[in-house]
Amino acid sequence: MTLKITIQKIALCTASMFSLQAFADPNISYGLESANATGGYDKVTFPITVNEAPFTGRNYYYALQADFIKDIDPAKGGSAIYIGLQPRDEGKNLVIFSTFGTGTTALSSNCKPGADGGSGTSCSIQYDWKLDTPYVLTMQKEYKDSTANLDVWSGHIQNKKTLETLEIGRFSVPKERLGLNHSMYHFNEYFLFNNPKYKNPEDRPCIQYSKITVYAPTGYVKNKSYPTNKIKGVRLDTGKDSCAIAQNKLNYRATNIPGTFDYINETGILNKNK
Repeated sequence: MTLKITIQKIALCTASMFSLQAFADPNISYGLESANATGGYDKVTFPITVNEAPFTGRNYYYALQADFIKDIDPAKGGSAIYIGLQPRDEGKNLVIFSTFGTGTTALSSNCKPGADGGSGTSCSIQYDWKLDTPYVLTMQKEYKDSTANLDVWSGHIQNKKTLETLEIGRFSVPKERLGLNHSMYHFNEYFLFNNPKYKNPEDRPCIQYSKITVYAPTGYVKNKSYPTNKIKGVRLDTGKDSCAIAQNKLNYRATNIPGTFDYINETGILNKNK
């Protein structure tokens, strides 16, 4: 395999990412081997390990976002799908699986209508995922439950040590969306700063230290794998806090693991030991 890693500052232009501009870095843009000619991926896996995180209420969201090949709602937030981990208070961590766009229906008790205040469906389970434990997050199409007009998608989390697998939830989307595109995005969102009172970076408290290891996603079509084959960009410049302003430095970093498309992402590095 030939590694293609291009480090550059990028501004993602999917509508669903606009709300994350306040503080969602490091943000990694992946390019996977293309399966668009087959109608897109019907499954995506995203391995992730949280090494250090604050368990003090709602703060971070570590996630992977993919876009459907056919965006049927560009004016209403797009037709993205995403999955990720959210640290909460001790023992109350969440796993979240959601989609944006109209025409979706919740099919599990863990799911509800709406996504980030807009159209879509969001699913979540309280799951006590542990630090320094590898997990695999999976989004996949459920062919046996899909119909002529609707595709059913489910989200799962697997503990790679114990192989325990749990379903987060499932929902249906319009079949015209097709499968998932070969471009995907990891975002590391400190969503406290989405509050309008933190619009000015100088008013933002220094973010809490966090460290995660994210592994390149893999797409599938009928169990045939299409791995990541390049990094299209690493975004590091969309958000600052009061520590970054005071020291005129970024308060996060993304470190590539040599010979791979995997990264160690840290936030709150300027105030880690304070």
